[in-house]
Order: sequence, then C-alpha cells, then structure tokens
Amino acid sequence: MSLLQERAEDLPPACRAPRLDRVLSVVSGGVAAACAWLVAVMLTIMLVCVLLQVLSRYWLHSLGGSPEEIARLCMVGAVFLALPALAHYSENIRLDVAQELVPSAAVREWLTRLALAVEVAFLTVLTVLAIDFVQTLSLSSQRSPSLELRLYWSRMPVPVGAALGALVGACVLLRRFLVRGLVPTGAPAPASTDRSTTA
Repeated sequence: MSLLQERAEDLPPACRAPRLDRVLSVVSGGVAAACAWLVAVMLTIMLVCVLLQVLSRYWLHSLGGSPEEIARLCMVGAVFLALPALAHYSENIRLDVAQELVPSAAVREWLTRLALAVEVAFLTVLTVLAIDFVQTLSLSSQRSPSLELRLYWSRMPVPVGAALGALVGACVLLRRFLVRGLVPTGAPAPASTDRSTTA
C-alpha cells in the first residue's frame, strides 16, 4: 500500500453538507446532553428518596409515602428521558451478531442505517400513542395517593422522551447518510455510534 493510500484512510470521511451535519450534531448532542443531566438528577433524587424511606421505616418508625412516590416518578422519568442519550451514542438495543457475521462493510453500514430507521419509526409511533394516552388521562380527575398530583403529569416523560429520542435518532440517521466515504472498500465495520460520523 502506498503512502498516499495510508494517508487517505487516516483522513475523516468527507461530508456532503458540512453545515447541515454541524447543525444535526449540535441538535442531537445538545438534546442528548440535557437529557443525560436530567437523568443524572433524577437518579440522585431517587437514591435520596429511597434512603429516606429506609431511614424513616427502620430508625424513625414512621412510614411516609411521599419519598416512595417521588422515587417512582423519577424512575419513570429517567427511563424515558434516557432514550435521546441512548439514541445519540447508539447504546440502545441492537444486534451486534448480525454486524459481525456480514463480511461486507457496505452491507453492515446499511444494516446500521436500517436499524436506526426502525428505531426512529418505533419512537415516532410510541410518541403518538403516548400523547393520546396522556391526553385521555388528563381528562380524568385521578390523583396520586401521597403527592396529590394529577396522574397525567407522571406519564409526561413517556411522550417527551420518545419524541426527543425520535428527533435525535433522525439526526443520527441523516448524519450517516450525509457522510461520504464512510464505508471504503475493504474497510472494517464502522462504529455504530453517532460519534463515528463526527467531522
């Protein structure tokens, strides 16, 4: 292999629309970072609430339902608000075995794009169904037992997280289509993370 070929392989892949790629990167990265911080805050609150629940039960001999309910709300929020961060870093569920069994780098890249498209479609359907569910729940007068919150507030992270996850997944998918030379002939399989397309 010549020196020019070695240098060409070391260069990052060219992007067809650098400005659009930069905008998509900022949008997906910003949403993912904000959601990751929110998840970290919710996990911290959940840890404190569970600790307070244990202390009040075994040491103070009093049982309050508020910490348990707050921890439950934070758990639901953390699960669904983690979707955008997982979509950005491609840490969501995927079939790595299929990537390893396919010998062609181009086919592996198209499999990754297909998986991202299915993920975006699934999150879009989940968003629509969750919005309909939350709207129906908002018409009822049901409230949580301890905090007296309207129940639809506890379900809001579902459509919000799914919608943001679909947005970030669409950004990642578009960036993979914008990058030119992502799968050169004879190259190993590209990393399936969003960071692999960063210019």
